[in-house]
Amino acid sequence: GISLPALTTLDDECVKGFARHRGTLDFDTLEQISQEALAVLLTNRGTLELAALKPLGAPPTPEVLKALEKQDGMLSLTSVTSLHPDAAEAIRKRKAPVEFFGISTLSPDLAGARINCQTIISLPSVAELDSPTAQVLLTHRAKGSSGFLFPADLAGRLPAESAKALQRHRGIHFG
Repeated sequence: GISLPALTTLDDECVKGFARHRGTLDFDTLEQISQEALAVLLTNRGTLELAALKPLGAPPTPEVLKALEKQDGMLSLTSVTSLHPDAAEAIRKRKAPVEFFGISTLSPDLAGARINCQTIISLPSVAELDSPTAQVLLTHRAKGSSGFLFPADLAGRLPAESAKALQRHRGIHFG
């Protein structure tokens, strides 16, 4: 894999060297990137860590959306705190897992944009789920191992009825 821990920007010309890379690409401090360059990075076949990147575009370009859906490997978006609806839809269609460490609150709208996902969506920083959001999550139709992964201690902070229903759902996991 390749780790570039001090890189904060990456221009369109330099990113071409990473096109269709196989293996881990770790950009811990990459904060700014064009839509064209992001689409190229998303062609990586393996884990792609974009820890400092906050926006995926508002809205993301069609090329980014297609690449976001098709990227083959774990996608870690540590600093992303919200998503444009088009990006949420592309993530819902992904077959490879995605982690969102920056999302601490999950609204019914954001949950609804991700239900019936085809992969595992990890939300390890979610600190609470209100009843309307829990109800939306319960409509998820799990396919295989698809669904949502929340922190282990979240279930203990939920109202008993919501916690029980979510824990019984085969597409909702705490751990």
